[in-house]
Amino acid sequence: MALLYLLVLISLVSGLQRNIKIANGLLREIDNYRFMASLQKPTTPGGRTFAHYCGGTILGHSWILTASHCVTKSENRSEIRNLKGEMVVVGTARLGPTGSPEPGAQKAWIKTAYASPHYTRPDRREHPYDLALIELVKPLQSRGIAKIHLWKKLSLEKVGDVEVLGWGKMTPRGENAQFLRGYTTKLYEPCKKPEFVFCIANPSGSGHCEARGDDGGPIISKMELFPGQYEWVQLGVIPDDGRACNFQSSVAWSSSGLIGPYCDWIAQTTGSNFCHDH
Repeated sequence: MALLYLLVLISLVSGLQRNIKIANGLLREIDNYRFMASLQKPTTPGGRTFAHYCGGTILGHSWILTASHCVTKSENRSEIRNLKGEMVVVGTARLGPTGSPEPGAQKAWIKTAYASPHYTRPDRREHPYDLALIELVKPLQSRGIAKIHLWKKLSLEKVGDVEVLGWGKMTPRGENAQFLRGYTTKLYEPCKKPEFVFCIANPSGSGHCEARGDDGGPIISKMELFPGQYEWVQLGVIPDDGRACNFQSSVAWSSSGLIGPYCDWIAQTTGSNFCHDH
């Protein structure tokens, strides 16, 4: 996956460009990440088989958070594409070569999606608005799933280690990962960025890749929500990876827009408050 070779090609300011990866992704058990969702589309007529194309997180029984570019038209990023026949799969770390989940997983058809109000097609320079909501046809059952907590604050003070999760490509031109993988890293403070965009550090490495499939998934951190109670909190969404990458950079970082500025929009769209002060 692109967490083995995760790379987001981003130039944030003044043409400054960084080629990004999160290297050596490790297997992750679904018991620790039951908020994870896989967006899948049919690969055969009639929808007999499906394949993963983007990640997401469970906000509520009827709502999934993902990236805008996962659900909008490639030729017109202001319009939601036809999502009929596509679904989300939750409650499983294994997807399999054709998207076949392990026992206990749930599947839910996608009803529609909503792109963040300021999203337009990224020019591969910055991605502050690459965030979307997916509404499901029928609510998910409570068994085997969990809801992610969203970071409401507009800064990242007191944030420690962060983790990136997904089922993206394992090799530059290979298939998506069959098992959920993740990598732990830290915030990268020195990077220059627009307001409400944050950066995460990326271990150095070498090689070339094209990485797809991790985008739409979460950037998360463990927070003490209550005394002695630590839970995963989502800081941002993995943006469009740029489809191409080069791993020769000695200083690497990836960027994402903070979720906090969109909490009001999320509440207005879903009718529920999924953002919390921590």
